[in-house]
Formats: sequence, C-alpha cells, structure tokens
Amino acid sequence: DRFPNGAEISMAALVDDSISYLGVRREGDSLVVFDNQHRVYEIGSISKVLTSSMAAQLANEGKLDLDAPADSYLSFRLANEVSVTPRQLANHTSGLPRMPSNIMMYAVTHPNNPYKTYDAQKLQTYLSKKAKLESAPGATYTYSNLGAGFLGYVLTQIEETSYESLLQRQICQPLDMEHTTTN
Repeated sequence: DRFPNGAEISMAALVDDSISYLGVRREGDSLVVFDNQHRVYEIGSISKVLTSSMAAQLANEGKLDLDAPADSYLSFRLANEVSVTPRQLANHTSGLPRMPSNIMMYAVTHPNNPYKTYDAQKLQTYLSKKAKLESAPGATYTYSNLGAGFLGYVLTQIEETSYESLLQRQICQPLDMEHTTTN
C-alpha cells in the first residue's frame, strides 16, 4: 500500500554463474511481475552509497584524509566558518541541511527533479557564500543530500575529473556495471 502507483523495482539474483532478473510494478491495487532488465532507471539515492565507496577507495589510496576539513581539498573556504570532514559528509553527521538553501529558485522549473539544473557552480556559490550548519559537526545524524553531493564534489576536485568519470573508473568498470551512469 506504500508502493506508489506506477512505481517499479528491479532486482537481480546471481547464483553461481546464472543471473535471474525480476521486475515488479504497481498497477492500481496490484503488483505486476514483468521483464524490466533493460529498463533505464534514475540512479537516485544509491549514488550516496557509490560516493561513499569512492571516498573509501581514495582514503585507502592515501589521497583523502577522512578526518581533514573537507574544504582543504577545495580552492575556496566554506562560508560562516563551517568546517566539516569527508567522514561526516559520508555518514550524514556534518550538520549540513538536507538541501542547500539556494536550490529552490532552480527547482521551480523542474519540480520533479530539483537537482536537474543545480550544477557545481551553484554548489560552490552555496558553500562559499551561504553554507550554514543545523547542528554541530559530528553531533547528530541528519540525512543530507547536500552533504553527499558536497562529498562527491570534493572527490572530483581531488581526482581532477567529473563525477561520471570517477564513477566509471572506481565503481562501474571494475564491477562490469555496463549500464550504470549518471548521464
């Protein structure tokens, strides 16, 4: 009853060398099983897990100190003396809000996807001019799309590449995830 009408879920099971796929979609009051292994889905919040995995890899390579100030990897400082670490960004204890305060003016044109036009420049403007914490870093768990996006941005600055390129190199190619992309 909580699965929205028209929503789909896609699952795969790997047993030995055999892969089985299962798709489920809600149609009215029913759940319908169908073949959706070739459907395209928005990457959505799973990107937070992928971003944290990439951060862990860079930390293991000695390129990222999880407990250093995140802005030490940037060419600018955070506004209002905000100081958070990559670890706090990854585990949602940075104190940053769920969304940046400057996203709403861009979300008006894309209400179903407020991030569609929110690019790195807009994030940098928010971080350098408007960043504010809702709680002390490390004190409270608060789910933060902003924090996860900020962590992804830090990783791109360290590696001097796009998020998509980093995702492909660190996650998708090694795991043969040929159909996973942010594009």
